[in-house]
Amino acid sequence: MMVEKLCQISTRLKNIFIVAHNPGVTQLLNFLCPNQAAHLDPADIVHIEFNEIAWNEITEDSGIFVRRVSFRD
Repeated sequence: MMVEKLCQISTRLKNIFIVAHNPGVTQLLNFLCPNQAAHLDPADIVHIEFNEIAWNEITEDSGIFVRRVSFRD
């Protein structure tokens, strides 16, 4: 799963931008922000933040959903 890759990111990096395909991106969103469970459409962008945790401390439901931008709207 993509979360395993996130946990390997250097703590020197504070912001990252992931470009990937489904179903992996939808699975990542649903893992990090289960209250926002959704299926992402092609070209959707999701902004997720974390409260002062290192990348290797990411766990299920540790993400804070900020917004979703859909180009189908």
